[in-house]
Amino acid sequence: MSEHQNSGQGNEEDLSRFKEIIVEKAQKGIFNNNPLLSTTHVVTCQKCRHRQHIVYLDYLISGEFELGKTEQVEILDTQGPIGFLDTEKITPIILSLICKRCGCQIKTQPVSVEYLKIIIERPKTVGIMYV
Repeated sequence: MSEHQNSGQGNEEDLSRFKEIIVEKAQKGIFNNNPLLSTTHVVTCQKCRHRQHIVYLDYLISGEFELGKTEQVEILDTQGPIGFLDTEKITPIILSLICKRCGCQIKTQPVSVEYLKIIIERPKTVGIMYV
């Protein structure tokens, strides 16, 4: 694993560069066939409970997102007959928008950098296959 895991934070320069890669790949359409990213989702304002519809892919294409702090989390690996705990590095993609009713900031973390990296690095496949 990388040297960044010791501090729990990714290298800011590497993350900044990866943000540029995400935007570039999104603009080229690499995420277009991913239903999680290309369909409409509802986000709810915590203050006034107003519901807004967003498409995560729109934020990736425009670059209107931030990369959160890289953390190690425990996950349940269910491969095989017995599940066991493993650790995984997660860097959240943070989308921020303003509530159209009360003006409060709404933040959501729909996917991680690592999830997008898998999509970017996978071999070219038929357009109907998903991650």
